[in-house]
Amino acid sequence: MFHLLGKRVSKDESSSVQDKPVAPYAGPRCPFYGFVGGGGVFMENYGNACALTGAHSPCCMEMAKANPDWDKCLTFNHPANTPILKEAMERAVVNPKALWPAGKTSWEGIKIGVCFLYVMGRDYP
Repeated sequence: MFHLLGKRVSKDESSSVQDKPVAPYAGPRCPFYGFVGGGGVFMENYGNACALTGAHSPCCMEMAKANPDWDKCLTFNHPANTPILKEAMERAVVNPKALWPAGKTSWEGIKIGVCFLYVMGRDYP
C-alpha cells in the first residue's frame, strides 16, 4: 500500500486520518505529465501537459502519438538533467487531485519526489 508521505506501510501503520493511504496509481507513467508551472510549484492541468517544459506545453511523447512514460522520455530523462531533477525532487511541490486529503479546502501539496514514487513505484535515482 502506498502511504501519502511517500513510504510503503502495512495496514496497521496507516490508521491515522491525517496520513491516509491512497489508491494505487493508474495514470500515465510520468510524474510530470498533466502538470504545468514553474518556480517550484506545478499545477494540475488534467490532460496533455509537461511540467518540465517551464511553460504551458504538451507532452512530446503524447504529441508523437506515444503513451507518456518517464522511462522512455528522450526529451527530459537523460543524464544531463539529473542534477536539476534531483534538486526539483526535494524542492518542487505538486498538489494532484488524486492525493488531495479528503475534506480539505486547501493543501500545501507534496514534493515532486513523493509524486515520482507514487507514479513510478520507486525513488528518483
